[in-house]
Amino acid sequence: MAVLRDAARLGIMEPFARWKLRRDLVYTRSLRAKKLANGNGHTNGYANGHVNGNGNGHSNGHTNGAANGHSNGELDTSSQHVLERKEDRDMHRKVLRFAEQAWSVIYYVATWSFGMYVYLNLPATIYDRSPMWSSYPDIPIAGPVKFYYLLQTAFYLHQVLILNAEAKRKDHVQMMTHHVITIALIGASYYSNFTRVGCMLLFLMDWCDIWLPMAWFWMICRVAFRVVMGENAEDERSEDGSEDQTVAAKKDQ
Repeated sequence: MAVLRDAARLGIMEPFARWKLRRDLVYTRSLRAKKLANGNGHTNGYANGHVNGNGNGHSNGHTNGAANGHSNGELDTSSQHVLERKEDRDMHRKVLRFAEQAWSVIYYVATWSFGMYVYLNLPATIYDRSPMWSSYPDIPIAGPVKFYYLLQTAFYLHQVLILNAEAKRKDHVQMMTHHVITIALIGASYYSNFTRVGCMLLFLMDWCDIWLPMAWFWMICRVAFRVVMGENAEDERSEDGSEDQTVAAKKDQ
């Protein structure tokens, strides 16, 4: 299970997410650099023209222009560097989250498909459950049922290990409780020979678990799109721009 998970994440999902987000981020940064350069050129040109127009002299205009350009350049470079580091951290976090949810979708689609095969071979159905208890407790366990139980148990045991091995999440206690209870229920149903009921429940719950990661998938894509498109960056630049204009006005005075 761990090999399949790492192969899907490291070989497919993380490279795809990193490539897509990196491409959008590079494009956004290039647009931001152009806007920033145009804004600085307009501000410095207006300030220098205003100083020279008041008759402060060639030397004063040259000094003020150099000072304004130097201070604005340092401020813009520093804020740009901080912003890019924040964007890189956000992108890395979104890539990991994207890959994690993608693995969940792949796993639940595969297990639900196999669960459909097991369900179709059960003597009972969702709407007719009385044959489920025929000849109980002497119910023979078929090979696909044993494999289905083994696969589900291995997955949730692996999830318990992952929760304790990786960085602690906000819902660590809730997820750990869910996995432990699920493992206990799977083991108890197999031991008490309630495998027909267990297979039907696992089949139904896997269908729901397909759509839950898909919902997270969609939300992560929207959040990541907003990050790489620089919506927060525009707010920070507007604040930086107002500070630059205030500094320039004080120097002109």
